[in-house]
Amino acid sequence: MDEKILNKLAVEAGNVLERVEMIKSIEQRKKLEQELTLAEETQRTLLPQTFPKVQNLNLHAFSKPTRYVGGDFYDFVELETGELAGVLADVSGKGISASLLSSMLLGCLQMQLRANVPVNESLNRLNRFLCEKSSSSRFVTMFLFTLDSKGSGQYISAGHNPTYLFHAASGDIEEIVSNNMIVGAFPSINYEAARLQLNKGDVLLAYSDGLTEAENPQGEMLGEERVKAIIRAEAPAGSTNLERKLLEGIHNFTMGRSQTDDITIVIVERV
Repeated sequence: MDEKILNKLAVEAGNVLERVEMIKSIEQRKKLEQELTLAEETQRTLLPQTFPKVQNLNLHAFSKPTRYVGGDFYDFVELETGELAGVLADVSGKGISASLLSSMLLGCLQMQLRANVPVNESLNRLNRFLCEKSSSSRFVTMFLFTLDSKGSGQYISAGHNPTYLFHAASGDIEEIVSNNMIVGAFPSINYEAARLQLNKGDVLLAYSDGLTEAENPQGEMLGEERVKAIIRAEAPAGSTNLERKLLEGIHNFTMGRSQTDDITIVIVERV
């Protein structure tokens, strides 16, 4: 054959092979996206589909992973005592590996709380379990709390970012800072709970750091001060209003910029 013909055939063969590989790549990507969508649905079903009805407490929660699945989780459990137990946790890392670990930890914690194990002992057991089953680079920050119908309870903040408590009587925001070690670092840690009190009209806001680290197109973070400004302005009108205005605030600030971290919010109002 003529050399030009051979060269042309070689180029055409190369193009065909490239198209075949592209089709394979597209099909594989579609299959992966389908599997990720299924994983997202599965992870979402592990979160509460309905919230417990506890007298004098209004509950709200929102969670959005960076893409498909993430490492944040929250839960509400009504204890046999009639108290509410709530948790918001942030597993280190992102994506599939973080989501697998968060789903496992959520299931373990649910079992402890539903068996009426005290919150501090539930966290002791969860910590030992994580230390045994996971690498040292994997850990969890967590805000775990209980409340009764009078707004009295206790909390453990395990290496978590500040939780905000809006006091309706004064309009002040109390920052509830971490009072315990992160979960999964040291197996011998004993977690201790501190007192928590919500008076009528008070609003508790726990969140993962994806909220304050949400970025606008200029790369500026939302930050704690903007979040607190929204709380001061909107919490007096109630928790439903606060949740709506907070989500609007995130949307307006980021202006469509993609998330850099999972965002999860838990709001409790004493009414």
